[in-house]
Amino acid sequence: MSRVTNKFLGNTSLFEKVELTENVLSQIHNIDKDRLLSELKSLSIEIGDNLEKVIGHLGEISVDYALTTDNSLKIVEVNGQPQKKIYKFLKDPIIIESVYTNPLRYALFLSKKS
Repeated sequence: MSRVTNKFLGNTSLFEKVELTENVLSQIHNIDKDRLLSELKSLSIEIGDNLEKVIGHLGEISVDYALTTDNSLKIVEVNGQPQKKIYKFLKDPIIIESVYTNPLRYALFLSKKS
């Protein structure tokens, strides 16, 4: 999920729209969308893995990224309590449901590990 702001604002809390990241990247010319999506996924998993090694099990996190003018990713921050209500702007009931059920699925997974 991406919060899109105008080019004059650096703070995505003041966003103009919320879209799937894949859709946002598709609108940018001269960009390797597949590479960036893959990098977003692998970086996010790596961050989660590293945090859990230090802090312990986390129910959920979100990683905020910025896309620079040279199309590279920069980590802005990592949040321990993601804003779930922002997903309503996607108007996709499956995504909205998964935002709430995935932490529960993770807790169930952990409860079954020995």
